[in-house]
This record gives sequence, structure tokens and C-alpha cells, in this order.
Amino acid sequence: MNASYLKACVHDEKKSPLCPIFRVGDMVEQAGADFDQMALEGGVIQITISWDCDLDYDIKYCLPDYSFTRLDDPDATVVRGFNFRYAKHYNEMKRTLVKAYGIKFVVRVRGEAGRTRLSSIAVTMGSGLGLLVVSEPQYEMADSWCVQNTVVYNERCIWANGKIAWRLLPPSSATSSSSILTSGRNSTGPRSSNSSRRGTAAI
Repeated sequence: MNASYLKACVHDEKKSPLCPIFRVGDMVEQAGADFDQMALEGGVIQITISWDCDLDYDIKYCLPDYSFTRLDDPDATVVRGFNFRYAKHYNEMKRTLVKAYGIKFVVRVRGEAGRTRLSSIAVTMGSGLGLLVVSEPQYEMADSWCVQNTVVYNERCIWANGKIAWRLLPPSSATSSSSILTSGRNSTGPRSSNSSRRGTAAI
């Protein structure tokens, strides 16, 4: 669109949908109303201008969309259409009261726009990866408790003040077929041999 186009165009739903110059009859027709009836009784037409733009592209692609809606009730029995009254005064003890019928236009503008921000995407992905790292030990602990015949590939001991606070024991012939999470508060410290760490703990 340019200045010469806007001076000569007339809005048409199919041929010129972007032109902002409208005929009253076309707006009433697109609103689904009868122009002859509305011209006599009046009415209210809402013009909605919608802007849905992707700001990642050039601004020339951000174009409006026009739609028309009739707001008054054409089948009303008490007050139909749209009218208003006004008086003409002549500086005398009389006046002329005029009841005027017409078409009232209500303009409503709505818009929505967005742009991709790489910083927001990076923060979101980093937060998700951080949650995956934190959830690994909790998953292994739940897996050792809930899944039967599970295999603990990495035996881990949690030490506190020189004593074993918790130990994950793999399945053995002396215990049940599922992994056991036991407390080793009676241990005196870390053990050097791997076989001693795999000894059966008393429950």
C-alpha cells in the first residue's frame, strides 16, 4: 500500500481487503443486515480492526483485517434500530424536537504481536536441563525401592561426619531380590575393600 493506492481504492472483501475506505452499504451488507431497513430505522454496526503480526518479519507484512458486526437487535419489539432526539431553540417559548434515525458505527481495535527472543529460549532450556540433573539421584533411589530385581550399577554411600549415613546395596543371596536402602549409623568410616562394602547389613 502507498499514498496513491489509498487515495483511489475502495474497500472490497475480495479485491481490496486492505483498503480503509468503506461504503456504508458494503459495511451493512458484510454485517449481515438489510441496508434499506437500517436506513429507515437505524442500527449499530461494529467495525473490528485486527492486527496479528509476527515481528520477526518486516513491518510491511503486518497488515490489518477488517470485520463487521451488527450490535442492535433487528427483531426487537420495543426499541428497534438506533435513534436519538435533539431540540432546536429559537429564543422563544417554543422549540422544535427532532427524532433522528441513523447508523451508528463503533470502532474496535485489537492487536497481537510477538517476536522470538533467543535469550528467553536459552533460559528455558537451561532450566529444563538443570531439573534433569537434579532428578537423577532421586530417580535412582526410587528405582531401588520400587522396582523388583533392579540392578544398582553404581554402589553409592553417603557419608556424614565420618560415618555412613545411607548405603544402596545391590541384590544378593542373603537379602531379598530387590535393592535395599539401609542406614549405616553403626559404621565407623569408609571401608577400603569393595567386598566389605557389599556385606549384608542387619535390619
